[in-house]
Amino acid sequence: ERRYQRPRLSPDGKRLAVAVETDNNQDIWIHEFERGTFSRFTFAPSSDFNPLWTPDNRTLIYNGEDPQFTIYQRPADGSSDTQLLLNKPIDTTPTSISPDGKWLVYSESSLANSSDIWLLPMDGDGTPRLFLQTAFGEGAAAISPDGRWLAYYSNESGQSEVYATPFPGGGSRVQIS
Repeated sequence: ERRYQRPRLSPDGKRLAVAVETDNNQDIWIHEFERGTFSRFTFAPSSDFNPLWTPDNRTLIYNGEDPQFTIYQRPADGSSDTQLLLNKPIDTTPTSISPDGKWLVYSESSLANSSDIWLLPMDGDGTPRLFLQTAFGEGAAAISPDGRWLAYYSNESGQSEVYATPFPGGGSRVQIS
C-alpha cells in the first residue's frame, strides 16, 4: 500500500511532485502529465518529503530526514546530484519560494520555541535570516504570486489564525481568518 503526501504542481503545470510512503519510508516521485510517466526522484535510505518547485520549474527543494529534517535541492530532471541547502540541529521545513527565486521561506521547529519563519537567500550567500519569531508557533508560510506578501498561520490567539505581512521586509500584519 502506498500513501501520497504533499503533492506539488510545477509552476508550468506539466509535472506533479509528491512524497510516496511505502514500508515506513518516503521518497519523492514525479508524474509527467504529457508523457504519462511516474518516476522515482529520490532514493535515500531515509525519508525524503515536502517537495517544492522553484519558479523556473527546473529544481525541486525538499526535506530529507537526517535524522532531523534537513533541506536539499536537486535538478528536477535528475541531471546532477542532490545538494545540501540547509542543515541545522533542529527541524527545518521548506514552505515557499519567492516568484523571482531569490528567497526560500522555511520553518524551524524546536521544543523551546515551537516554530518560527526564516528566509534563506538563494543567491549563493546562504546565510539564513530570521523573519518572524514569537513565543507562539508560526508556520506554513507562503509568498503571494506577486511576491509582495507572506501569508502564514500563528497560534497566538489560542487557535491557528492566518495572517499576512509585507514581504520580504516584514512589518505590520493583517489578520485574514
